[in-house]
Amino acid sequence: IGGTDAIEMKQPWLGDVPIFDWWLHVTSGSFTYSAGTITFSADASGFIDLADGTICTFQNLEQIHLT
Repeated sequence: IGGTDAIEMKQPWLGDVPIFDWWLHVTSGSFTYSAGTITFSADASGFIDLADGTICTFQNLEQIHLT
């Protein structure tokens, strides 16, 4: 209650240019990216393809912090 639902994960691309299309799949809603933080719209849901092949689904997620 009153907190932010967030995931912290290692940046999944190399270099300075963010690339989202191969690992972050938003099936509804939208997102923005700024300074290492992905912020989702209130209606966002989707899934993340992790490097080991695992798929992590999400809904009601507010942010992903990339380290």
